[in-house]
Amino acid sequence: MINISECCFSAGKKNILYKTIWILTKECHWRCSYCGVNRRQRKSYQRLSLQDNMSILHKLKELGINNLVLTGGEPLLLKNDLITLLDLSLKLGISFSLSTTGEPKEILLDVLDRKPRKISFSLDASDPKIHDKIRGP
Repeated sequence: MINISECCFSAGKKNILYKTIWILTKECHWRCSYCGVNRRQRKSYQRLSLQDNMSILHKLKELGINNLVLTGGEPLLLKNDLITLLDLSLKLGISFSLSTTGEPKEILLDVLDRKPRKISFSLDASDPKIHDKIRGP
């Protein structure tokens, strides 16, 4: 099931969906004290298959989506599946932005090769000790 937490409508054209925020996964290597994804339904969470996600991308294109914001959990943990989804997104003419912790770094370089519109990195404090305390064990 796709979790669309926000939709926007293009200026001057009512009822035309153009952007969505897609929670790709609830998986995350951190346990941030403030994160709702971390607390809710983690035990019952089941990741969608790559085929299911690809089908969702095609349906989003049919709806007129041309801008995705991919988030999670940590979308970089989807690794090769994420890269496949990004390639399909770009092939369909859907640009993407990413909200991430930046880890694992290896996959981040592959994401950058696909020229995202924007990447938002989570930083919880300028002091590393405070940052790590917020992120959890």
